[in-house]
Amino acid sequence: MTIYEERYVAFLDVLGWKEFITLSVSDPNLLHRVAALLEGAKTFEERAVDQSGYGFDCCRFSDSIVISIPMRDDIWTYLFVEYVAQIAQSFAALGFFLRGALVKGSLYHRGNDVFGPALIEAIALEANVASVPRIIFGDTMDAAIRGNFRLGLHAVGCEAILTDADGVNFVNWLELLIRAMFEFVGSMPGWPVT
Repeated sequence: MTIYEERYVAFLDVLGWKEFITLSVSDPNLLHRVAALLEGAKTFEERAVDQSGYGFDCCRFSDSIVISIPMRDDIWTYLFVEYVAQIAQSFAALGFFLRGALVKGSLYHRGNDVFGPALIEAIALEANVASVPRIIFGDTMDAAIRGNFRLGLHAVGCEAILTDADGVNFVNWLELLIRAMFEFVGSMPGWPVT
């Protein structure tokens, strides 16, 4: 029997995709970048789905990406936000920015089959509220990140969640990228990190 499941959901839109695809018809270099981006995204998704054991589901169509994970506890919330941030970082490294929304709610998501009220909410937020290249938290996700989860991030000096001028919280994927870079450099022998 098909049933909805309570899940964390991300709906992401690749900005500039239509123009990029139009230009790629006459520019083989752009076509190569599109292919590299999609292959990298596929590899990243497969690794997360296969190795995580957390129940990640991901599907793509044209310039839209839907990612979801079953709701469990605070650590799952953190993993989901971190995963979405890594996707934003990967796309930015190839010259593409994302706009999207994170929500929590009822969703059916198995492979490429995805539908439910949470997806409708995330799509509406991306289209009507996100408005600039940022990945925002809907009210349902905002509630999930309050308390221990958010305090835990601040306790380690990480501003992974910021509030924009319009009062909307968003994923600060640049902070997570910088933090990962410092951790990597700090793990190298002979590199002092202050």
